Amino acid sequence: MLQVCIIILIQLLLSGQTYCQSISGIVYDKEKNEAIKDAYVFINESSIGTITDESGKFTLELNDLINLTLILSHISYENKSINIKESDNNIDTIFLIKNSFILNEVVLKAEPNKKLRKKRLKRFENAFLGSDKNRPKIEILNPESIFFYEKNGTLYAVAEDPIEIENKYLGYTINFFLEDFALQKNKDVIYKEILVLSQLKKVRKN
Repeated sequence: MLQVCIIILIQLLLSGQTYCQSISGIVYDKEKNEAIKDAYVFINESSIGTITDESGKFTLELNDLINLTLILSHISYENKSINIKESDNNIDTIFLIKNSFILNEVVLKAEPNKKLRKKRLKRFENAFLGSDKNRPKIEILNPESIFFYEKNGTLYAVAEDPIEIENKYLGYTINFFLEDFALQKNKDVIYKEILVLSQLKKVRKN
């Protein structure tokens, strides 16, 4: 009986080791060949993520490495997606490309005034979240991370952090990296976002 228990214990330990895996890599600026710190690194459509350190290095702890997509994002660089295979415990250096448009002025320069920012935020929320009867129950929890600017009548938005959205109607919070957003004069919306974290709380039947 004792031998059986020992065998079962060993099998459990081995099985635990099988599912406990990590993946690591380093992120660099392709043009300058310098390490990029504070870049977001996460598994798409999961709650697994981290940021790069001063040397551009990162490590993620995973249950498995099957059918996963690694996303790298930084406000000054273009997002990059990498498909992870079971053998990819250590990834070679990942190079990111600078954004084709300049964000420094948008990020570092203060909004012209609070009234204008509030107006732009409202336009953004209506376009991004919708304006139906359930809209009051949907809220952006970190609007301070979103920066706005206008050019030729088009409203542009960039976000330095994932946008955290709480849907009290359905009972969940969800995070997005906003890659591109443009609200044109005719109210057409062009945007691209990447799902980061989905934290399901309580989804009702509706």
